[in-house]
Amino acid sequence: MAKSRLLMDQKLHIIRICDDRIDSIKMIASLFELLVTTLNKWRAKYRKCGSLTLRNRTEWDTLSRKLKMEGVRAVLTQEEALTSATLRFNISNTSVLVK
Repeated sequence: MAKSRLLMDQKLHIIRICDDRIDSIKMIASLFELLVTTLNKWRAKYRKCGSLTLRNRTEWDTLSRKLKMEGVRAVLTQEEALTSATLRFNISNTSVLVK
């Protein structure tokens, strides 16, 4: 489980800065020492499921085998891209589907 140095409120603040379009995503990510991909994942999760998805988890989520297989099938059949499948099936990271 990844440990984030930022709290949920801080992540929300950064997302709101992005939404205000004050600066580019790349510039905002750099300002907060984040990867652009991390910031885009936060934004996508927030848009799809709300602020609770940004909380720092204290325990592992158990992913059902059925759900993981649905995600793998969606990627293999090219129904979905790897990144969008992780969002659709609420999978924490693309590496879960790659394994």
